[in-house]
Amino acid sequence: MSKVKILSLAIVANLIFLWASLAQSQENPLYPQEVDFKSFSEEGSLYFGAEQEEVSSDVIFESLPKDDKKALLSLKEKDPNKFRKVIKEKLKQRKEYLKRLQKEDPERFKRIVRKARKKIRERLQRLKETNPEKFRELMERRTLLRRKRLRKLCKENPERCKEIMAKRKEAFKRRLQELKEEDPQRYRKIKNRLEKLREKRIHQGWERGRHKGWFNSRNPKRGRAPHYFGK
Repeated sequence: MSKVKILSLAIVANLIFLWASLAQSQENPLYPQEVDFKSFSEEGSLYFGAEQEEVSSDVIFESLPKDDKKALLSLKEKDPNKFRKVIKEKLKQRKEYLKRLQKEDPERFKRIVRKARKKIRERLQRLKETNPEKFRELMERRTLLRRKRLRKLCKENPERCKEIMAKRKEAFKRRLQELKEEDPQRYRKIKNRLEKLREKRIHQGWERGRHKGWFNSRNPKRGRAPHYFGK
């Protein structure tokens, strides 16, 4: 796959994440308030095969036994440097356990993931009500981390990247349709924001094309779509 196509995938991925963050920032948050995921952001997300649901590092952490989580949070307060080392190993072990569990007992795996996500949503809902500023910071961090992970995935596995983006795009469309019925005002706000982003992208594409001579009558590639250039 050419570098131009990979770059196009990365650009589309960024737009999908931005759209999804607009629709989900208040409805479906994921990050727990007690843990600073910058300390182990390199763990990224887990993808258990093309047909399986995504399980991210925050869900893995929340699925740990209660005593382990309590000990880790206490260690973070006492010795942040040691915490960074320990949390990586704990997440790695839990990741391997979840992978085995998914093969051996899929139903139990789903229950664990569902329960962990429910706890995270409840905790973040409380944070949203008590400290909206910190909630927004966490959601911004979440968006940046997910963008970084998807960019890496698009370079390493473009086909898998396409599958994930297609699924998220469909989920975003469904969410927009729900908002249209539940909250028309918020739906219009998101649609207006998307329209502005679309206009900005078109303008940037036109400027880039003018700079590269795409509209020059003597250019043999004149009139072709931008992704043809660079081949």
